[in-house]
Amino acid sequence: NKKALSSVSSSSDETIQHMLSSIGQWQRDHNAKQQHRNETDHDFRLPFVLLTFAQTLDGMIASRTIPSDQDEADTPSSSGSSSNLALSGAASFRLTHALRSIHDAILIGGATLATDHPRLTNRLWPTNHTGTTTCHSSQQPQQPRPVILDTHLRHYWKSAGAWRVRNAIVCCSHEAASQHSQQRHDNDKNDVNDNDDADKNDLHSKVTLLPCRVSSMTGRLCLEHVLEQLKSQFGIRSVMVEGGATVLSEFASYTQESNDNSNSNNHLVSAICITIAPKLLGAKCGVPAFPNRQLPLITFLQ
Repeated sequence: NKKALSSVSSSSDETIQHMLSSIGQWQRDHNAKQQHRNETDHDFRLPFVLLTFAQTLDGMIASRTIPSDQDEADTPSSSGSSSNLALSGAASFRLTHALRSIHDAILIGGATLATDHPRLTNRLWPTNHTGTTTCHSSQQPQQPRPVILDTHLRHYWKSAGAWRVRNAIVCCSHEAASQHSQQRHDNDKNDVNDNDDADKNDLHSKVTLLPCRVSSMTGRLCLEHVLEQLKSQFGIRSVMVEGGATVLSEFASYTQESNDNSNSNNHLVSAICITIAPKLLGAKCGVPAFPNRQLPLITFLQ
């Protein structure tokens, strides 16, 4: 009945508010420590990072449509894994939007963007939360900045007409950024104007390219350098990482010790939030959150 549903909703919101308070305090502690550290220290240069995702009981976050050894950030969207698997209920969706409301940026991989076409905004959790009122855009003037990892800009070009994100930062290699600039110059010079180019020109107005260093070990963007650039160039002090599987796995298992030109053993992730759906998918049909990787987070997260 309506009274019972209202009670459940109120209880869920209280739980969410408690989680926001805890994570908000972790963010403040992270920023406070930075003020007392030298700028050359690892933690000073990086924003607070939260990993968050929904999974099944057996640890799957999406249904499988490609072999698990292909790259989330660079695999063409037509063969990418699908995250359109119903794992989140109303309370879980509300939690996701609430978490977005306290972060400066939301980060996902290019394949996830091309597959799911998310908006990456907070539409369900008011900034000044009272009760269970749904938040409308007019009540939420400040939104987190979408950040897309797309090393070679493959998804940037292929899904130009389907993007729903606004004011996004697209992180790519220096080479890809240079090629993008040259292509735009050639199009302007030749006055190219068809439907496909119209979509791309519209996309240019929605995004900012951020050239980042590519790891010689993985051939993908160096996550540490991405975070450094986001903080130094855009003032982003907190990042919520939502997926997909390869991006989550790389953030979770990344240490300076295993990366280029790094000697210390530091992690990128500050906290992790997982919601679990009462479902089983199986390894053949599902994509695990951390494919072929161990999860070292439990050794240092409080």
